[in-house]
Amino acid sequence: NQGGGYIKGGANYNLNEVSNVFFNVGKISRQPQFDAVFPNYANEINPDLQNEEIRSFELGYGFTGSDLNFNINVYSTNWGNRFVTRSLTNQQGVDGFAQFRDIDVQHNGIEFEGNYQITNSTKINGMLSLGDWRYTKDFEAELFDENQQSIGTGTLYLEDAKVGDAAQTVMLFGIDQKIGRKINFDIDYRFVDNLYADYSITDSDFTQPDNQGALKLPSYGLVDAGLTGRFGKFTGRVNINNLLDETYIAESNSNIHTNPNSQTWNGIDTRNSVWFGFGRTWNVSIRYDF
Repeated sequence: NQGGGYIKGGANYNLNEVSNVFFNVGKISRQPQFDAVFPNYANEINPDLQNEEIRSFELGYGFTGSDLNFNINVYSTNWGNRFVTRSLTNQQGVDGFAQFRDIDVQHNGIEFEGNYQITNSTKINGMLSLGDWRYTKDFEAELFDENQQSIGTGTLYLEDAKVGDAAQTVMLFGIDQKIGRKINFDIDYRFVDNLYADYSITDSDFTQPDNQGALKLPSYGLVDAGLTGRFGKFTGRVNINNLLDETYIAESNSNIHTNPNSQTWNGIDTRNSVWFGFGRTWNVSIRYDF
């Protein structure tokens, strides 16, 4: 038996008819994944089994006016004692699994979102998210082959390295325009920066204390557009994502930094294992209200 639970609370105070302040706090003691109970793929219970511990705090301000609406908040979240299992293929092409123990990360940041009604037919909206997400200490890792046999252990030196796989700076600006009484056109520009590669046990950089940290991926900007039409009980919608067909790296699971002999694409060593984002895509939907 492994007990756990959470407690959360918060409050909101209206300063006047248009302004409010709020805060939220929480503490979670989360039971670990089942892989952590029986590590090493054996019928032996982990003698050092610990819950994941999550502590969060958020403080914010909101404004609701006749034309202008926005919210701004700051947050701080610590997530410790994480146990993660991942499937992978190592540099020799052997499939297997990796287990990572006692991961501890700190997420701090500030967020803003709002909209402004310029005229009865034109509205602008925007958002900004600035984060500083880092590993707070080094942690242990173990690698298993396809037969679930341990083939190596070691320490990953990620203290103070940036958390990967999610952009820590995102900005968006959009316009929503009414065209007559039945048609709406909207277009958004989203800019992504401070996106880092995720860690892997096969990254030789992280096996050494003196490393260059997580690989920073190139920033990119995407334009999305849409058209909505309402005709009686029918509503039609057309979306075009990545309107300009931008080519960009969406994520990477390797951290190979460049050197003087590197072959590169947009500043990234081509030996990295990356995923490119989708090119231009579109979809159409039709709704009927009975």
